[in-house]
Amino acid sequence: MKTTPAAEKYSPLYFLASVGAGGLTVTFFMYLMFWVPHKDRPVPIFEDIAAFFPTAGLPAQIAIVVAMAGIAIFTIMNLQKLFWNISAFNAFKKTEAYTTLRNSNAETTLLAYPLALAMSVNALFIVGLVFVPGLWNVVEYLFPFALAAFLAIGAFALWTIGDFLGRVLTKGGVFDVTAHNSFAQMLPTFALAMVAVGLSAPAAMSSTS
Repeated sequence: MKTTPAAEKYSPLYFLASVGAGGLTVTFFMYLMFWVPHKDRPVPIFEDIAAFFPTAGLPAQIAIVVAMAGIAIFTIMNLQKLFWNISAFNAFKKTEAYTTLRNSNAETTLLAYPLALAMSVNALFIVGLVFVPGLWNVVEYLFPFALAAFLAIGAFALWTIGDFLGRVLTKGGVFDVTAHNSFAQMLPTFALAMVAVGLSAPAAMSSTS
């Protein structure tokens, strides 16, 4: 199948744009963690914000509005960039450039894909906590779905890492140490760490004993 020049020039590192937007979603949520009282709960939720906002001073009200706007805006950006990258990546997989990448040190950049997926799940969970009334009442039923999502993403990441390690460990001389000059080699660690954070969150927030 004929591919476009744009598909040939695509890089999986573009997924990091989605990761960055998701990271800013988490950043604004952390501000609410410190600003909004959330007694008996590990995180602030919609009801906590609604109860605190009318009694807060003007600076606090402005800060809360800015934080909530930041969460909404950057989550939208996160998802938009995620979906664009998935589409672009699927086109990229049909090119010779993809085959070349899979046989080079740059194969580790493929881990940006599961990293972005894990970040998006985190961002969506934050949006639910901040903007959906009553979500905390059913959150215990949502945790298994979150765990399943992160386990699937983790399996995807491990499969990709396995392909890379299987190639470089079984074929002599295929890993070019002279080209080992990019932080992209850290992406496997970053992706697994993000999945681990996602798996630990339900355990940290659950009140089921």
